[in-house]
This record gives sequence, C-alpha cells and structure tokens, in this order.
Amino acid sequence: MAPSVLIGTVLFFIYGHGLLVQDRKAQRAQEGAVPDTTADSGSQRPPGISRFAVSDRKLPRQTGIGLIGRISTPLIGVLVVAVAAVIVLRLHETLGFRQSVSGSGEPDTIVSFNPKRILYEILGPPGKVAGINYLDAEAQPHQLDGVALPWSLAIVTTLTSVVANVVAQSDSKTLGCRITVNGVTRDERFVSAHHALTTCLVKSA
Repeated sequence: MAPSVLIGTVLFFIYGHGLLVQDRKAQRAQEGAVPDTTADSGSQRPPGISRFAVSDRKLPRQTGIGLIGRISTPLIGVLVVAVAAVIVLRLHETLGFRQSVSGSGEPDTIVSFNPKRILYEILGPPGKVAGINYLDAEAQPHQLDGVALPWSLAIVTTLTSVVANVVAQSDSKTLGCRITVNGVTRDERFVSAHHALTTCLVKSA
C-alpha cells in the first residue's frame, strides 16, 4: 500500500471516530434538554403515565434533512481523503517523471579507445601442415584442417576481456604456438615429439 493511501485511511478513521463522538454528545445533550411542559403549564399528568414517558413523547423527531446531513458528513470526509490521496500520488508521479527527465539523456556508450589486437601464431617447419583449433573474440570455436605452416591470424576487438586459445597438431616433429596481445607475448610453447601437439591459452586477454 502506498504511504499516501495509508495516511489517508488513518485520517479517515480518526475523522469518522470524531464525528461519531460528537453525534453521541449531541444526542445526549438533546435528550437532557427536553422540558417537562406539564410542570410549566400546571396541568396534571394522566394517572399511570410517568414524567419520563411524557418527556419521551415530546422528543423532537429527526427530520430527513438531519439524517441526510449526518450521512453526508462522513461521505464528504471520504471524498476529501480520496482527493488528497490522488493529489499526493499525482505529485509523486510528476516529481518522479521530472527526475527521470532531468537525469535522462542519451545512454552512455562504452567506447574502447584502445582496441585489442590478438595474434595467433603456429610455428613449424615450412612445407608441413597442421590441424588448428582456435577461439574468436566471442569465444566461438573454429577448426582448420591441413593448414600450411607457419600460420598466423589476427583478431581485433573492443571487448574488455577475451579468452584466447589455440591448439595445433602437425605431422612434423617440432611445433610451436604463440599468442600476442597488442604486441606483447602472453603465451608461447614449443614441443618436439612425433606428431607434435601444442596449445597456448590466455584466460583474460
């Protein structure tokens, strides 16, 4: 529940309670103020009829206008509280809209002024071939078969962090890999074995 609605409900109950108390006081005062006309005129009451019975008969009847007034008074209080709640909600919406407008603008665009250049290299004896697997800037795998050595691939990206990985296997006895980021060697390996297999990895390029 919104704070304004809660406050309005509390005020309504307080207002209604005050009206009820005033109404009861008015009824009691009206009942106590009824005169005994039989005593003033000197006439005698019929036997068997008490003073209180005579007074009760002389109580003024509540007219339709008075009844409507009593009913309409709480309704007016309800309307006042409802209008106040609507005004408060409208003010909140207006102020929130103004704050959003004042704070709004074109969204900030992250622009990398230093794009990253990732260079994959597979090194081996010229004339030999290799099978190569590598990850692109979006970490999507790619596979190349029967690639002539030496081999290299440059990837340029503006991403803040890139996982660079390359794996190669050749029919030669020596094979090497290298990953360079912006001209700096981040990983490099060379192996000598039958059907050499090498891998280089940079977790955060």
